[in-house]
Amino acid sequence: MTMLLWSHTIWSLSYEMVHAEVYFIIILTDWFAVLAAPIFFVTVGIVVPISVEKRRKKKYSEISLFWHEVKRFLFLAGIGILYNFTLAPWIFNPLLNQPLEIFLNIWQCILDWSLLHSIGLFVIICYLLTKISPKYKVITLIGLCIGSLFFSHVLPLMNSFIFHVPFNSYNMFENLWFLRDFINYRILILQGNPLLIVGASIASIVYLGHVPIFPWLIFCVIGTFVGDLILELQKTKNQDDFKKKIYRMSIILICAGFQIEPVTWFWSPFFIEPLFYTFTMTGCVLLIFYVLVWYEDIKNLHSSIFGWIRNVGRLPLTFILMHTNIILMLFKFLDLFLGIPIWNQLTFPYFLLPTAGILMMFFLLAWYWQKYDFKYSIEWFQTLL
Repeated sequence: MTMLLWSHTIWSLSYEMVHAEVYFIIILTDWFAVLAAPIFFVTVGIVVPISVEKRRKKKYSEISLFWHEVKRFLFLAGIGILYNFTLAPWIFNPLLNQPLEIFLNIWQCILDWSLLHSIGLFVIICYLLTKISPKYKVITLIGLCIGSLFFSHVLPLMNSFIFHVPFNSYNMFENLWFLRDFINYRILILQGNPLLIVGASIASIVYLGHVPIFPWLIFCVIGTFVGDLILELQKTKNQDDFKKKIYRMSIILICAGFQIEPVTWFWSPFFIEPLFYTFTMTGCVLLIFYVLVWYEDIKNLHSSIFGWIRNVGRLPLTFILMHTNIILMLFKFLDLFLGIPIWNQLTFPYFLLPTAGILMMFFLLAWYWQKYDFKYSIEWFQTLL
């Protein structure tokens, strides 16, 4: 959550407020944020086997466990729709407040597949994986990897012929985003073709949305293997074995990623292969995870800075929903009410001051909120429901 808040703040500054001379900071931000989403999804996968095992020990039936995860998905999907509404351009831009434009934005907010939708769906899938043996879980992971290759290489080529989109194999990333704009909901609704709308919705969920199933589900599934290792550690107390298995998994994943990438150089000059990114980043996440587990849980070397970060991590849904609007409103307040000319004026290193200030603001908010047990946060309402 800390990395997400930091990177989104930098992006908000970079695209509209930073002087062109320091535009390179966007590239640095991309490299910084490249680990944030993998950490997020691997953590989701880690948590599921542990939470499910706790409920099984309390004699919950499998039907109640499955219904629990379904209710969580419905709740997260509702929050995801609300999140889409908070980002709708017609809310902030009076020029877009035309009846048709408002209707199209509302429809798109309802249909758009968000980060929270994916988390809810992935939790259900990871729960189902706790019911099968490790061998079949590995087979499932291999199937997801094949699916990722199909949706990143084969399907875009097929779509380029179906939709008559110019296909540039040397810039696959640009081609994907062009195709995504081409099947935008507004265009489809204006065309009045319901089949295309359904197709665009499915494509958004599976591979073309902001946070689609492929490749992000792979991170969660790999995380479930780590969750199983933690349950094993709790039973055996064998820290050396736990450490060796985490190391082995991380090295295998990183090596597999670098083995896959040269194959794509032969096969096609596409952009960075999703499996290369998935495997290498997951391997790096496991190494980071082990360091934190060793520092906090095994050696009990607790630090005050981890306490601050932990509070932020206990409000993920709340901060995901509110952080973008807080950042935008703060920038508008500085510009409109205080008269600070920040638009396209910030130069490096002054650019880092507001980002650090906003991050500290979230730390303080979380620290203050935990004094009241996070009452009235989204997590609090989720527990009630």
